Amino acid sequence: MFATSHRPYRVTFLTTFIVCLLAAGILPAHAATTSKQFSLDVGNHAVGAGHTDDYGMTLTNESAPQALGSAEITPPAGFTIVGSSLPNACSPTNTTGCSSVSGNVIHLRTLNLTTPPVSFTVRVEAPCVAGSYSWAAQAKQSNDFNGPPGNAFLLDTATSRLSTAVSSACSLAFSRQPTDAKTGTKITGTAYDTGAPGVEVSVLSAPAPDAVLVPHAVASISLGFGVNPSGATLTQPASPVAVTGGKASFSTLSIDLSGQLYRLVATTTAAGITSPSPSSAQFDITDFVFTCTSACDSHKLKTDDGNTAGQVTTTSGGLLTISFGTFPLDCPDYVEPPTATMTFTFSGTGQKTALYTIGSAVVDRPASKYEACYASPRDANHPAFTTLGGGLADAQTIDGQDLWVGLLPPCAIKSPVAPCLVGSPKANKDGSVTLTILAPAGDPHIQ
Repeated sequence: MFATSHRPYRVTFLTTFIVCLLAAGILPAHAATTSKQFSLDVGNHAVGAGHTDDYGMTLTNESAPQALGSAEITPPAGFTIVGSSLPNACSPTNTTGCSSVSGNVIHLRTLNLTTPPVSFTVRVEAPCVAGSYSWAAQAKQSNDFNGPPGNAFLLDTATSRLSTAVSSACSLAFSRQPTDAKTGTKITGTAYDTGAPGVEVSVLSAPAPDAVLVPHAVASISLGFGVNPSGATLTQPASPVAVTGGKASFSTLSIDLSGQLYRLVATTTAAGITSPSPSSAQFDITDFVFTCTSACDSHKLKTDDGNTAGQVTTTSGGLLTISFGTFPLDCPDYVEPPTATMTFTFSGTGQKTALYTIGSAVVDRPASKYEACYASPRDANHPAFTTLGGGLADAQTIDGQDLWVGLLPPCAIKSPVAPCLVGSPKANKDGSVTLTILAPAGDPHIQ
């Protein structure tokens, strides 16, 4: 009986002792909390979308004389840390009061901070998406950001300033414009040079007057027509091109139909980037390209449709381009032959002679009944030409092109003024009819 009566007593005593230890806060020792605090001021920043700016920041130890040894500062999502400075950079030979960036986190080490606060500069690229963003920070007593949980400082959000406001949006722009190219060949930044770098689109920051490249922008870009004068198809990569270093390069662009004054636009579905872009510079797609020296040899080419213009261009560099079907050229009340052949000869000054031959299979009237419908650009460098009736050419806009259009008069025997019709339409032995046209330097359209 005696031994049995002591067993409950011992159990009760041990249980009571453990409860007392817990109530007294003796166990566990690592559960003790810290009251050490610090604050972070990231500055009063309101920045434009995509801009890179210097942020002056201040880290304050609110628990002196307890030293704050290290801290890590994390930017909001979408922000990119470009660099930071105390002004010392951490290195094997510099470990006192230094800063570095790793994994888009600012590392401050060996601060030994009591009072006063420490100030440092952080260079940051903002995202393209507007909004209010909040920074995060951690600090520890140890100089190398290590140690047990009790080593940590608590961020005093009441005295910290952690917000950065981003306004407006980023934009797209052609940083390497498309230029003239041959039908079906690569469009690059250099006319008719398929080996040159391709068309390039950049992501730019806001606002527009101070827009700069956004090197860390995340987006994919596609191209499309801003102006498509020929109803052509644009060949480009099957998937949108990813932006790298703020730019997207297009190395496989081509257009299948000749035409003048094409324009492209860039588009993206990325948030915070205005889409589509402004239109690219104008450029032409031509069917044939030749290099000339003092003069060009004759080139015989056949149109697909007598109701479309044959475009002929020469440049000061001796480059000759010829295209057919660029747009529907028409002089009122006239019927165009369904098909024809054009042969061109060119002088070193850019003046050209075009022989327009209508095949015998489609000749349905005397040679004297054929006339030449002609168009030239309507701008400061191209005044209206004199027409067959003695008046000036009509001002027309065809497929977005401002033109002078009219029937050509016969050329004067002495000192002819282009454009004009050389002699009379000629009936050939094979039943075809040929018209010889004298065209000035520049960019005429002949039908």
